[in-house]
Amino acid sequence: CRRVSSDQSDPGNVKDNIYTIPNALSLSRIIMSPVIAYNIVTGDHTTALVLFSVAGLTDFLDGQIARRWVSQRSLLGSIIDPMGDKMLMGLTTASLWYTAAFPSWLVGIILGRDIIL
Repeated sequence: CRRVSSDQSDPGNVKDNIYTIPNALSLSRIIMSPVIAYNIVTGDHTTALVLFSVAGLTDFLDGQIARRWVSQRSLLGSIIDPMGDKMLMGLTTASLWYTAAFPSWLVGIILGRDIIL
């Protein structure tokens, strides 16, 4: 467990400010996940693909920003970033299974991997 500190001179310290760009990006990914799943289930694959691409970009950007600027790191971010990843993959995989686009065995592998990790 990391100690929360506002000392930014040590990159190992995690800032306790929740109002950071990476947190906003992770939160947007969490919000987009059920919307992407809904679009897959309703057959709007173009919108789902565009939103999934945006979600992937937010994942890349929040990681880059948090690594580059220590002031953008937070304890909350270390929790909601992986949560957003798991929600995106879980809901997307489940919706693709629901529409018969993914076989059950593949869903089991993907979701099983996320549960184990």
